[in-house]
Amino acid sequence: MVLRIAIVGSGISGLAAFWALRLTEHDVHLYERSDCLGGCEQVFSWSDEEEKALIDPTLTLYNPTSHPNLAAWLSYLQIPTIPVHYTFGVENESTGFGWSSTSLWRLFSRNIFLMCRMLYDIWRFHLTTVDLTNPFHPRWFDSIGVFLRREKYSHIFCDNYLIPLIASTWIQDPRCILSMPTGAVVSYLRRHRFQPFFARSFLWRSVEGGAKRYIEAIFDNTDDCQVHRATRVHRILHEGSRLRLQVENGPTSDFDHVILATGPANALQVLDATNEERKVLEKFRTTTHTVFLHSDVKFLPPTREIWAFRNYRIHRSYSDALSELYSGSTTTYINYVQNEKGGDTKPLLLTTDPEVPPQESEVQCTFMYDGPVYDKDSIVAQREMKYIQGSRNIWFTSSSLAHGLSEDGFCQGIEVARIICPELTVSLPFKFRGRHEKGGNEINAPRGRHFGSIWQSVLHYMLVCYSWWHKLYRIWSRISDGERMWKR
Repeated sequence: MVLRIAIVGSGISGLAAFWALRLTEHDVHLYERSDCLGGCEQVFSWSDEEEKALIDPTLTLYNPTSHPNLAAWLSYLQIPTIPVHYTFGVENESTGFGWSSTSLWRLFSRNIFLMCRMLYDIWRFHLTTVDLTNPFHPRWFDSIGVFLRREKYSHIFCDNYLIPLIASTWIQDPRCILSMPTGAVVSYLRRHRFQPFFARSFLWRSVEGGAKRYIEAIFDNTDDCQVHRATRVHRILHEGSRLRLQVENGPTSDFDHVILATGPANALQVLDATNEERKVLEKFRTTTHTVFLHSDVKFLPPTREIWAFRNYRIHRSYSDALSELYSGSTTTYINYVQNEKGGDTKPLLLTTDPEVPPQESEVQCTFMYDGPVYDKDSIVAQREMKYIQGSRNIWFTSSSLAHGLSEDGFCQGIEVARIICPELTVSLPFKFRGRHEKGGNEINAPRGRHFGSIWQSVLHYMLVCYSWWHKLYRIWSRISDGERMWKR
């Protein structure tokens, strides 16, 4: 039996579902409200007197180890990719403290005591939070703010490492991070190889030419009547065993299945939702982010040698990370995608939520997007999605229903397609690893808790010894200065 299937939204989830369902005999239609396909995966043009380029703000980043499905799919489509050395740095405008994984030892010479304390807490956090990756742990839902206070982590660690790392990699408002479940934070950092993240860079990959490359591959030899660009879906009604899809200024069509590949908020706008669907979807919240594509180097550290791929700046209106006044912005150094150190070319920068906009003459374009907020309610809603998924033959898929990365969105789209068409389980042209299957984004724990406790103790005693040595050195310096003054 040939099914009529509608997909609303052409983000990575919608594209994945459309590509997979096209492998079957079913009649599949894709609806996109804008002229361009790709959802958030848009490409912006960059031009100046010296060069021109097309910039993909999302960079379509993926880690081949942690994101096996997206990597396998891109390989099957023969999409060229380039290596990205994922380095990270923090600059605190208020305290003057800063560090970067690109030049760690240079910074140690300036802030050795603070860096030792931060390094100790980094490893303590890494080695003592293994159990929190278990979703049934009794403290899994404790907020990260409560956890950090209870375990007495230092301000140098919270302010200049953990909160900036979460905010920049997950694109979260730092004031919302404190309410995130500790288990979700730990699982995310481990699953995507961000923890521990200090004295090394991670080799990720990016699609050469941006999302445009795989979008073209998906729609090559596709019948135009199956893709409805600039078509806004107005309403989805359930009538009998069929779903009626109404579009603005267009005909009404009937379908057997509808896949809503949009954010939960957008899904509620078009869906004649049941009480149960509304109860779950309303738990997902979003926040608006402002992004500038520019070349204003004031958003990077003053020393070029410590420019990283992701640079987090803590604003001057700084308060400690465990308060609601903490704020910062993330600047992505796009040249890193093309050349590890960017060479001598003009910097291409993407800055998210700056306190002060870049210099107007350096700005190429500005855009806004709604990003998901990950808190206890949204995590609970993710677990409750199974109760409404497929109800009335309406399916929900979006990267925001998981961790928000490209791999999450891709897996969501493929999994929904496999449920609707079970034959896809064996007919996909590459090995697909479900999120709950062995090898599918599993979390690697350290070799053993005993090993971790030994190194934690070693680091602790090293820090204590250095602390006492530093105090004795300062006392001896004062005594020596006093003797010289007395002799004079």
